[in-house]
Order: sequence, then structure tokens, then C-alpha cells
Amino acid sequence: AQATSFSCVCVAHAVQQRPLSFVIASPPSPFPPNSHSRSRRDLVAAPPDLEMLNASFCGVDDITGEQAVELQDRNMTLHGNPVTEITWAYQNQLTKIPAWLRTLEKVTYANLEFCDVKEMKGGAFPASLEELNIKNQVAGLRLHPDSFEGLSKLENLELRTNKLTEDDMHPGLFGDTKLEWLSAMGNPDMLNFDAAALFPGSSGQQLENLNLENCGLTGIGGESGTNFHGLLALEKFFLEENNFGDGIAEDAFNGLARLEALILNEAGLTSLPAQVFAGECRSSGWGQLRF
Repeated sequence: AQATSFSCVCVAHAVQQRPLSFVIASPPSPFPPNSHSRSRRDLVAAPPDLEMLNASFCGVDDITGEQAVELQDRNMTLHGNPVTEITWAYQNQLTKIPAWLRTLEKVTYANLEFCDVKEMKGGAFPASLEELNIKNQVAGLRLHPDSFEGLSKLENLELRTNKLTEDDMHPGLFGDTKLEWLSAMGNPDMLNFDAAALFPGSSGQQLENLNLENCGLTGIGGESGTNFHGLLALEKFFLEENNFGDGIAEDAFNGLARLEALILNEAGLTSLPAQVFAGECRSSGWGQLRF
């Protein structure tokens, strides 16, 4: 196949027994990595003999199974190996999550960053998913109450810079997941919400790293502030560039006995209650406390 201006190369001809009609390797990303990202895989220019599908930078329209790949036995394969990692990023014309993604029952990692996906409905991804990067959707991403329904293996989630609001923070939103790492930074209209309600029951007790930098938060705890009390495993908490003023209540960090790092740089603090770090939330074991 003829290379495009983005150096995208169709390699479907290399797959004989299990045909694919559209598999693409791409050039390196021009975007610098972020220091808070826990994504452990660089899927750029993935060769066809690996368990990866990379179709970034290709400028394609909304993709259907017929246009993109031929599925066989509900498990798309490259050289006989089930695909476990898929990147479909940097495509402004991609406005919805491809329906065929949920049929790839071996996929554990999906990256749709820098696209223009409008909403995430329930059942968009397979239950095998462990890591999802869907940050920086051009026009913003709307979440539904069932957006993460059935994703019982999901551990890492990147939602930054999606124009999320407090209306997207549905009670029970992450109830089916076992998130350990969550970033929603760069969504300044999220404002105050009940964060603990996002994780009903014990679903939030695995969350170790939470990044809510620049999310428009004005309070933590008390009667009107955001509540994080159910996040018992939380170790690292990023709260930079919010507008707290004197809105951090005495009970703000109650129950967060494992908290090791609290980052409040440029968070608009004007005061802190004397007892805010008393009780179960003790600073003696902390590695970082930044204001």
C-alpha cells in the first residue's frame, strides 16, 4: 500500500491466514509525555508481528468494522496472536468509539487520546480492558452513568482535558471498576462533587493515585466540599491549581490513613484548619506535602 503524508503504512498484506484490511504503523507522537502518566507502553510504530494495533495520525473518518478491520471469531489477530493493545489516537475526525472495539475480547490497553469522541456509552470497550487513555477529546467528552459498566478489570484511567463537568460525575460511575490510578486533571468545570459516591461499596478501596489538578474545586469536606472519605487506599493526591481559599474543612482527609503525598501547589489556599491532619490522616509518614 502507498504511504500517506503521515508515513502511515498499510501492512494488511503481511497477514495471510487471518486477514486484516487496515493495520497501520505510525510515526512517533509530537506530544511530550506527562510526568503524572502511568501509561507504561509506547505503542508508536508497532510492527505487525506484535500483539498491537496502532492507527494513529491517519486522519480517517468515523471508522466502522468494514472500513477498518475484518474480525474473525471475535478475536482480531496479528500473525496469529490476539491483539491486546490498541492505539487509535490523534484523529480529529474520529467522533465516536468504533463499535468493533468491544468485540476484541483480549484487549487490555486502549488509547484514543486527541480524537473528537463526543460521548462514552456503556459497553464501548471489552470487559478485558485494564488501561484506558481517552484524554484530550477536541470538543469534550460526555460520560453516562453506565460508561464504565462491566469494566471489572479496569485499573488505570486517563480522562484529562475532556471538558468534563460535575454533571458527568454520576453516582456509582466507577462502581464496576477496580481503579488504582485515575487522572481527571484539566477539567475546570468539574467543581465540587461527591467523589466518594463515584465508588459505591468497596469499589474505591484500590485507588492509590488520584489527580484532580485544575478541576475547579473550591472545597474539600464539610457540608459543601468534595468528599473523598471512602478512598481508603489513596496514597498520592494531586490538587494543584484549584481555588480552595478557606474551603478545606477539618474532616477533609478523614479516613485517608495511607496518604503519603498531598500536592496543593497554586491551589488558592488562604487558610487550613489546625486539626486537618489530625486523626487517621497523619503527616508523619508522608514523603511529600506541597503548598
